[in-house]
Amino acid sequence: MALQIMHVLSRDAPGELSGVDTHVLELMVCQEAAGHRPSVIACRNSEFFVRARARGLVVHPHGAPDPYGAARTLMRAADYNRPNVVHAHGGLASVAASVACMLSSQLRTEALVFTHHGTSEDTWVGRLRVRAESLAARRADGLIACADGLVPRMRHWNKRARLGYIPNGVEVPDLPERPLARQALRQRFGVPSSPPLLCYVGRLAPEKAPSRVLRVAAVLGSRQIPVHTLFVGCGPQLGSLREEAARRGLSGRVTFTGLVRDMGTVYAAADALVLLSRTEATPRVVLEAMSCGVPVVASAVGGVPDLLGYGKYGTLTAGDDEESAVAGVLRALRLRGSEQTVLARRHAHSEYGVERMSSRIEDFYLTALA
Repeated sequence: MALQIMHVLSRDAPGELSGVDTHVLELMVCQEAAGHRPSVIACRNSEFFVRARARGLVVHPHGAPDPYGAARTLMRAADYNRPNVVHAHGGLASVAASVACMLSSQLRTEALVFTHHGTSEDTWVGRLRVRAESLAARRADGLIACADGLVPRMRHWNKRARLGYIPNGVEVPDLPERPLARQALRQRFGVPSSPPLLCYVGRLAPEKAPSRVLRVAAVLGSRQIPVHTLFVGCGPQLGSLREEAARRGLSGRVTFTGLVRDMGTVYAAADALVLLSRTEATPRVVLEAMSCGVPVVASAVGGVPDLLGYGKYGTLTAGDDEESAVAGVLRALRLRGSEQTVLARRHAHSEYGVERMSSRIEDFYLTALA
């Protein structure tokens, strides 16, 4: 059965690409390959819009800064697309889909599915987003949790909706030869070729705590351990992190790249991925690193311990414990090409492939439509 599927995304800051954005991109590609007709409601001035169009995906753009602009675009698109499923992906996207379904008779009979990707509640803005999402979820026919720990919360939100746990899946990037990858990073960003390369990949935002990674880099530098640290991503803390790096005397030991479209080059060059977040659900970058054979050091929060097999496939640490993180990094630097990374790669390929995730989501749609 070919399904008309309409995804809804929250608005991102210009130039940023979230893990949720990449999740939707890869999911839509798989759905199209399976014979379905996916499209997406997304902000016109966004990195997601550029990448989706480059892949030939159908995008219904809007320019409004609030969820009501997305809701209006969804209602207009539904008039001629007739979606079987409206699938909203967290936060304000869920609010937009809920409003559209309340106001549009065309959407009232369709399956409304929400995926909760996890949201930091450390600030009043985060708590407000979760509250708005919980209220919107009351209209949903199906709820998908991408981390097992989110299931109880979502069951509380809506006791009648079908509820499923479907972890994120990732598309394995093409990996160049390691020397070629290091050369490409040197030519593009001035990254030195010889020292081991630590990588932080993700949004430069408080919930991800990239400053913890910077402090680890400072400790390694003070101990004269030859390591270069690469920060890949954008976000509101980019400026303050650059200032802190300069203040700590790390200018020659740290590189900020911004968004990188060819992530295969980053993972091929990396000696370890370091993610010391305060909060996570099922972080895609951990799965990507595992699938590329890169050792992972990550804080034991959210769904991370489960992804790493509680230490079997990577190194877990208390993110706010600097010495624990430093010890984890030193351990990880000895593990590239080890049996642990081989096992982690096999595990990621077998359990967290994007095709497997897409198939499970398709089955969930069909139960929600039944």
